[in-house]
Amino acid sequence: MDYEEYQDVEVYENPRKKLLKKIIIVLLILVAILGIIFLIRLAVRSRKVNEPTPTYTYSTWFEENINKMKEAAISYYTLEKLPSEEGGNVRLTLKQMVELNLLSMLKDEKGNECSFDDSYVEVIKLSTEYQMKVSLNCGGEKDYLLVYLSHYDYCKYYLCEKKETKSTTEETTKSSSSSASSSSSSSSSSSRSTSSSTSTSTSTTTKKKRKVTSESDTSSNSSSISVISKSYKYLYTKEVAAQYSAWSNWSEDKEYTSSSNITWGKQEFVWNEKNGSKTTTTTKEVKDTSKPIYQTTYDNVIGYYTQYVCSSYNYFRDSSTSTTYRYGDWKSQGTKVFEKVPTDTTNTRYLYKGMDYTMCSDSCTLKPYYIYEVQTRKITAENRSQSQLSAECNVEKKQIDIYGKRIIFVDYLTNRVTSTTTKYYYHTKTRTLISKAYTSSVWSNSSNDKDLIAQGYKYTGRQEEI
Repeated sequence: MDYEEYQDVEVYENPRKKLLKKIIIVLLILVAILGIIFLIRLAVRSRKVNEPTPTYTYSTWFEENINKMKEAAISYYTLEKLPSEEGGNVRLTLKQMVELNLLSMLKDEKGNECSFDDSYVEVIKLSTEYQMKVSLNCGGEKDYLLVYLSHYDYCKYYLCEKKETKSTTEETTKSSSSSASSSSSSSSSSSRSTSSSTSTSTSTTTKKKRKVTSESDTSSNSSSISVISKSYKYLYTKEVAAQYSAWSNWSEDKEYTSSSNITWGKQEFVWNEKNGSKTTTTTKEVKDTSKPIYQTTYDNVIGYYTQYVCSSYNYFRDSSTSTTYRYGDWKSQGTKVFEKVPTDTTNTRYLYKGMDYTMCSDSCTLKPYYIYEVQTRKITAENRSQSQLSAECNVEKKQIDIYGKRIIFVDYLTNRVTSTTTKYYYHTKTRTLISKAYTSSVWSNSSNDKDLIAQGYKYTGRQEEI
């Protein structure tokens, strides 16, 4: 080739080289940009992973109390006590937890009791697990924990938190390595010769054809019977008893009679028990109207007598002795008791006050003592003539009352009546309903679910295809 021809070739090839160089440069720039973006994203992701999880700081006693509530609730909730439908929830207050003896009363560092009703545990059923909220109000602090629970084979109770096992991490690592190895193998195989690939493909196709032919032959020999695998679920049930609070202390004694409508013994909400009796003996005095009491008095005016007497004195005439007496005022001598009703005289009278049982022996039940106020007065017989009296006083002729005896009614005989009264007493306990009794139904993938059987469930014999 001469010089002119060589020049023509150079002119012709230069544009292609220039285009190729431009493409290579653009590709390198794109690779660099993608590499920078990848490094930035990797740095951001690494920063997010390494960021510390925010923590919440409580007082030591507060953290201990809220963890006690959490552990007690986890131990309490079995399948039948949990909500059965997604979105359903159940709540247990601190008061109910104490009444169920799940834990003792929680207190703050100063010994003050935590809020009974504003501290609680609430469980909500999610699609594949349960969310438990533990809320505590105590000693001026109020906060809550959110715990996610489910039923695993390693749970100590029916529910527990999921464990992050080592095997899971290793399997993930192996899977990643396997993918990388597969990728490398694929790129290596792509560089193999076309004839090798064709041979492998042909061999695989042949095997598939043989397999199809074999299955076809078997199918025809067994009268075209095809076997389809089916899955079933199995129904278990358990009768769940009602949940009640603890019984209260015995009440104070209450009185009852034979007509009281009381059901004795332990019932659902009330427990009534007899608690002894008390007998009281009382004595009261009753008047016997068939036995009147009469008294003889000396105050009955039965006539008059005219006689000269001193004008400044008072006089009466005794009908039994026909003697005129000058008398003074009545003076009390106090109260006295008598075995018999006394009789008045000219200078002594008895004013009835009642009967007395306390001053006599047992015979007083039928024969009491009579109580009277005794009054006396001074009397002087006046038998002097007018001339004899005139030397002493002014004399005048007076009309003098003649007194005689009479019988008057004063009371009825009082008898002492003794009666015995017996009062009967009882006391009560009460409790409240926390949750009603119900039948818990659970579907299982096994007709011999040992976990459910251990919880008291029984297989009903009912199954349904999934």
